Amino acid sequence: MPSSSGDSRWRKTDESVRLVHCPDHCGQFLYYARTYTVGMGYEHSQTNQLILNLKKSVGASPSELSYKRQAIQKFTREVVGLLNQCSEPLTLIPIPPSKARSHPEYDGRLEQVAGGVAAALPDIAWLPLLCAKDSIESSHSGSGRSADMLYDWLQVDRSVGDRYQGDTIIALLDDVLTSGAHFTAARRRILTAFPDARVIGIFWAKAVSPGDFSF
Repeated sequence: MPSSSGDSRWRKTDESVRLVHCPDHCGQFLYYARTYTVGMGYEHSQTNQLILNLKKSVGASPSELSYKRQAIQKFTREVVGLLNQCSEPLTLIPIPPSKARSHPEYDGRLEQVAGGVAAALPDIAWLPLLCAKDSIESSHSGSGRSADMLYDWLQVDRSVGDRYQGDTIIALLDDVLTSGAHFTAARRRILTAFPDARVIGIFWAKAVSPGDFSF
């Protein structure tokens, strides 16, 4: 279900993509729209600018937070563009951020995106089904965390689980696809609770290293 808009073009990961913690991703239906270059600044590309704005701290200045809101809105519109072509009911489940819900720096940006998409499309629902057991340091490279460690860090919110309708596809939503560790851990946690679920992944961008043009 590809679509395009400016620098955005939805595509499915293929054999040209290497994900250390998700080697079988070609069979997992992982979609991404943009390419984010790790270690480069705002000026490198429109996508770098959007991702860095999206990841601004919730404690940033009002002017910086206005850029964060704009990035959230654009992310939402682009996911709507992808899922507007979806022919089956689907439930979006955001992958939790590094800070637990009780932490003052908890960032609900992905929940805002999921909620906006669900509000725009009648066959799309969203649930905050996954949550973090505790806060961990944020990691933008993803290389230092194994899927097993992240699986232990994640849990299913049982107060939300009863609201999941088992006849819908589950789409795990995240901003950047790096090593595949978060997706692998979240997918495993979902399947532990709901063994018959169909789980795919939707990411705004795939991370690449400077000079890597294999996308």
